[in-house]
Amino acid sequence: MTFLASPPQSIEAADFLTWFQTTTGRVENLLPIVAILAVGFAVLKVYHRSGGALAPTLVTLLVGGAVVWGIMNVTWFSTSIGGVFNNGGAPAPHSVVQLERGRSA
Repeated sequence: MTFLASPPQSIEAADFLTWFQTTTGRVENLLPIVAILAVGFAVLKVYHRSGGALAPTLVTLLVGGAVVWGIMNVTWFSTSIGGVFNNGGAPAPHSVVQLERGRSA
């Protein structure tokens, strides 16, 4: 029995980058779902551990809701808050400092 050697497959950088971008997009789409499931699990866990107490369960639900909202609105954060810190991508203005010699006694 003889085996024919197949030519080695070449992997180009463009193919890898395309695959990586596609995979990253899929993971980004799954993050809100994972966050919602994690918050639901955390709320159920706090409810069970606190014996059904309302205050810790509501606090966990509110904090978890804020986290999920933040994950789903990352673009809002980057446009509104990022512009404040990054100055809209513009370079920082130049500052001029003038030093004067003091009189010596």
